[in-house]
Amino acid sequence: MATRSDLQAAPVNPHTVALVSENINLETGQGVYVYDDANRRPAFVPGSTQPGGALIDWIQWARDDSTIYASQSITGDAGGVATLNVNSSGVSLASYNGGQVGPTRFIEYNKGNGRLYSDRAAFNPADGSLIGQYPVGLGERTCTADSSLGRYYCFFAIQEQSVASFQLWVYDLDNYDLLDRVLFGVSAGTPPSSITGSPIRLVRWGNAGLALITYTDYYRGNGGLYLIDGAVVNPSAPPDISSGTPASHLSFMASLAPQEVSAGSPDLTLTIKGANFTPDSTACWNCNYLQFQFLPTSYVSSQQLNVTIPASLLAKSGQLPISIFDTSSNLFSSNSSSLLVLSAPAAGNNTKVTALDLAGLAIAWDPVGGLLYVGTAEYDGAYPNSVVAVDGNTGSIVKTQKVGSDPDLLSVSAKGQYLYVAYAGSTNMTQLPLPGLESPLTWTLSNPSSSSVYWAGDVKAAPESAHTTAVTLFNLESEPDETGGVVVYDDNVERTEFVQGFSSSTSIYDTIAWGSTDQILTAACSLGCLSNTPVSPLYEFQVSQTGASLLATGTASFNQGEIHSDFGTGLIYSDDGNVADPKTQAIVGSYNASGLVAPDSSLNRVFILGQTQAQTNTNSFTIVSFDQKTFSLVSSITVDNIVGSPVQLARWGNSGIAVLTIADGSGSLGQLYLVQDATFVSNAQTLAALAPPISVKEQKFVQHRWKRISKGDIVKMLRTRGAARIP
Repeated sequence: MATRSDLQAAPVNPHTVALVSENINLETGQGVYVYDDANRRPAFVPGSTQPGGALIDWIQWARDDSTIYASQSITGDAGGVATLNVNSSGVSLASYNGGQVGPTRFIEYNKGNGRLYSDRAAFNPADGSLIGQYPVGLGERTCTADSSLGRYYCFFAIQEQSVASFQLWVYDLDNYDLLDRVLFGVSAGTPPSSITGSPIRLVRWGNAGLALITYTDYYRGNGGLYLIDGAVVNPSAPPDISSGTPASHLSFMASLAPQEVSAGSPDLTLTIKGANFTPDSTACWNCNYLQFQFLPTSYVSSQQLNVTIPASLLAKSGQLPISIFDTSSNLFSSNSSSLLVLSAPAAGNNTKVTALDLAGLAIAWDPVGGLLYVGTAEYDGAYPNSVVAVDGNTGSIVKTQKVGSDPDLLSVSAKGQYLYVAYAGSTNMTQLPLPGLESPLTWTLSNPSSSSVYWAGDVKAAPESAHTTAVTLFNLESEPDETGGVVVYDDNVERTEFVQGFSSSTSIYDTIAWGSTDQILTAACSLGCLSNTPVSPLYEFQVSQTGASLLATGTASFNQGEIHSDFGTGLIYSDDGNVADPKTQAIVGSYNASGLVAPDSSLNRVFILGQTQAQTNTNSFTIVSFDQKTFSLVSSITVDNIVGSPVQLARWGNSGIAVLTIADGSGSLGQLYLVQDATFVSNAQTLAALAPPISVKEQKFVQHRWKRISKGDIVKMLRTRGAARIP
């Protein structure tokens, strides 16, 4: 039995329509056909049940009647975007690109920007690449794009036990930022929504309208047609209709000022900036519907509240979680933030710690320009989906640049000429000129052997040529992910020779690091390696003008975590504390400590952030320094009240270390910590007077004692977690 799976009218000729025929029993497409009124054109694209057929379930016309884009939704293995050619004889398959990634059901082609949209993501139909993802929430959804307004809309049905709530989320079309959330119906103490059923289609109409179609659902009631109208759809146009039931906007917190305060401080005036505040908005600390602890709040505008934090809450160190509650709508803000209460420094302590409220995913230091760069997640309140330039000496943000969705990999090129960026929400990579960050060059990640597109697992700029980078390629639809191999780029041009990924070998390449020249590249597995090699060896690649090739594999267990270059020594440093010679893959020494590692040959130091046994299951961490050449312990400092889970350590400036943390499930979205200590971050051969050495017995126990998070883990987390703004 066959029926139509999708039906789309041509954009030019009113008599022409294309449809996908589907075999209901097999649940696979039977083919794509084009009709002129009731007359079918003879040529068609056979379905997957026919010899040479393509797996196609959904179609969209391009700008005119000569091209159709198609995708599949039944399985996740075909992926990609099919391009179909249409002429007077019918329709034919021109190409099917993209491999494992691609739009699924209800694809929508936008003539304004030439992109395909599906559910939560934007795609380039030319190569099937994922351009970016919108931070969706939980539950069933339907979405639509409007390039004329630069907005993307998703309507959600979120089921909580026996009660369904309905929300409209509005995003910036090109930057993927969440702009607004509107609740229809259930919050505590309010009546249920007039909307029933489950969402299936969303359509833009009129000046400021959306039409929602729902279908009958056992838990959510009968389906129907609902009209949504007003400024939430188009803030620059009047509503098309004047009747209807008002909906409630959820407030959002973008920033706190100040972000930190010393324990024992007097009453503090806190400025909260954000959106959708009302005169009924009140700040609340450590709150939920079962516990309200309100703070004195003054309404300044819909974008600012002034809040008084009493001295009693600042008496001891820790974090003070703050949210906003609106009594008129009975809703909490869609996110919360934390005021950091820092311990007063001990007398004579030279360590200064500055915490920045940046939800970063990656950091990179540019020694030429003297700036620290942070790639921020889509859920950062002030700078979502951006590269943020930070002056470490002052803790000030000196420049920001919007990039793709969730920049999770950063690497500064030789001579500080470029910043290379890759993404958790995109199969693209970007080259940004430094220090201006303008005029980015972006391209699709692939390997020379297929049309498949990939996520970046790691990106490292070469030590000599500012135009050269190496990238590991992940397929997130496979197990293991590391099937794309290791490729080398000159700007956006891929070299023809590459190292095959796991599908063609038994090796897993997660993390990469260059030797001291552009001719030697190394790799290792970072986490979850094969059962027969649970701790990865070091792999050596030879890099030439034609690309990269596997040269040798080490025999010793070298790494769990990331690996790091030090171009001064030419050696490779593991988060496990091991050191290897990339030319021989031999381990030449160990620091007998593990955690997050930052080598610095200019100081003859290796810094490792970890936890002592006594710090296990706490938010206190120790940074130890070692003599890089002798592997002997030099000194240590302790950093308390770390919020989030540490994922990256970097050296910056003359006496600085940066610690980046990310969301850890406790409600925190992560922080950037700027640690300055000229006594500790130095090449002095004596122990810091006020930082007592760790004993020999304790030294071996300074380890990575929290959950290890790899770059691949970050990509998967951001892909599956939905928006971190969900309360």
